[in-house]
Amino acid sequence: MRTTVDVNDELLQAVKAYAAGERITLKAAFERALRGLLAGPAADADAPLIPVFGGQGVQPSVDLADSGALRDIMDAEPRRQRRRAFRPVRPPGDPRQA
Repeated sequence: MRTTVDVNDELLQAVKAYAAGERITLKAAFERALRGLLAGPAADADAPLIPVFGGQGVQPSVDLADSGALRDIMDAEPRRQRRRAFRPVRPPGDPRQA
């Protein structure tokens, strides 16, 4: 389908350079970019795993994206339980190990 789109000059130059480097057409470069955008965020294989300290992992009602709610939950949690849950792990033979 043919259509007309206004594109920023710098962006167009960058897409042209990308297309030339990949040895694909400008149309293919735009299609690749749009498909990637519409596919949503990809799972990042290099992303670090989030460690879970004690317990059963994330509670069903916890939204990790809401920092305010996380603070409220942590403030409501008993202090001694929190201290036990986040105890540092020392390597074997560490002189500070109790």
